[in-house]
Amino acid sequence: MKKLSVVAVAVCMLTSSSFAAWDYFTVIEAEKGQATLGTGTLGGFKIRYGIMENLELFATNNEVAGINSGYFIGGRYQIVPEMFAFGLDLGIPVDNSAFGRDIGLIPSVAFTMGINEMISFGIGAELGIGIDHPAPEPGDALATRMLMNLGFGLELDFQLNDVLTAWVGCDFFLEDFTEDNSPDMTIDPSIGLTIAVHDNLILGTKLGIDLNATNREGDDTIGLRGGVEFTISF
Repeated sequence: MKKLSVVAVAVCMLTSSSFAAWDYFTVIEAEKGQATLGTGTLGGFKIRYGIMENLELFATNNEVAGINSGYFIGGRYQIVPEMFAFGLDLGIPVDNSAFGRDIGLIPSVAFTMGINEMISFGIGAELGIGIDHPAPEPGDALATRMLMNLGFGLELDFQLNDVLTAWVGCDFFLEDFTEDNSPDMTIDPSIGLTIAVHDNLILGTKLGIDLNATNREGDDTIGLRGGVEFTISF
């Protein structure tokens, strides 16, 4: 696998597809960091920092693996350099509502392969475990249960030059497969473009297809979802 330029590597370290809090690519360089702020489907903030070679720490207020915690902190270790990584995120509850109540535990794995100088491929999987999840029992706000979600996805990146990287990906999400009934599979295809505006500033965009959207009459339809994020390296 040939080395990419410094700017291209920074672009590849962005989260492109919506699959997970982590991206599919290698951990950030030791003693380097990134702070990301986004809107739309890429909304919220994310901070990552390489505390040593092959190990980075992470924090976000985005939802991870469908777990309803208020904040997430975690770490990711590159077991095989430039190829295989393992991550573990912890969800921190912030209130007693259905949108911030879970204690979360999310292990994940990611595999990366550089096909050539231009194309990189990544695939990953995550298991979201939510403890103290509100049970669907009317009139009993304190009822709880454990929630388990499974997500996996893949992404193909095309480095057009040192400034532009285009990507296409698809995420699959199996929600609440601990239930007796068969859980639904959510499929989230998306495309995007990352732009290296400056050596330490990157603009990321995403356009996703919502296959589970409904119209004003409540009928099934197909919708579009977009997002923009800015990342500063330090």
